[in-house]
Amino acid sequence: YQRCNMVICLSHLGYHYNDSRIDDRKLASRVDGIDLIIGGHTHTFMNEPEVIASPGGGKTLVTQAGHSGIVLGRLEMFFNDSGKITDSISSSLAVK
Repeated sequence: YQRCNMVICLSHLGYHYNDSRIDDRKLASRVDGIDLIIGGHTHTFMNEPEVIASPGGGKTLVTQAGHSGIVLGRLEMFFNDSGKITDSISSSLAVK
């Protein structure tokens, strides 16, 4: 018996649209069980992930690191004994 402790979605949906198109934020709010979405397409620079409530009451972290390798993003996640995320620290470094 094996168990998955974390689900990471690598997305190219886009961070956020003001219309009905699916995006990372909508995905996080509509699908249970995703712990982290690392997205692309809209080239959004984020200093820290956004925490979005999922339908079952869980939390999903959503982040993007911009475009063109301008910024290198780092996300450290901390877990409790049950494997649930308890905290996260993000940082970014401008690449020259």
